[in-house]
Amino acid sequence: MEKTANSFKEKCKAFVSTLFPRPTQPIASLTVDPTADPTVEPLAKPTAKPLVKPKRWEWPNLKPSEVKRAITTSNPRKAPGPDRLGFRIIQQAYKVVLLLFFKVYNILFTAGIHPKC
Repeated sequence: MEKTANSFKEKCKAFVSTLFPRPTQPIASLTVDPTADPTVEPLAKPTAKPLVKPKRWEWPNLKPSEVKRAITTSNPRKAPGPDRLGFRIIQQAYKVVLLLFFKVYNILFTAGIHPKC
């Protein structure tokens, strides 16, 4: 059973372990062929048994209230990014098509697509 991360430390640990899981096998390129260079000592041979079972982090579903909060609490006077869209226009558009915003954000969030702009 998976545990929900509540504290900042637990969330950091979950974040790091999800993005940077420990390798399940030793890196093959670290084994050295002793016949290739007689001055080099061979490293430990790789084992077939996984060192650590990889963990899969299940992200919670995005909620409409989270999208609303992210859009409406941002400063409307914040300078536009590379897409040249300021938050004022995003906030005004959200008021008109809030369901569309949620659907788009949910699709991007679920697919793991996080564009720079």
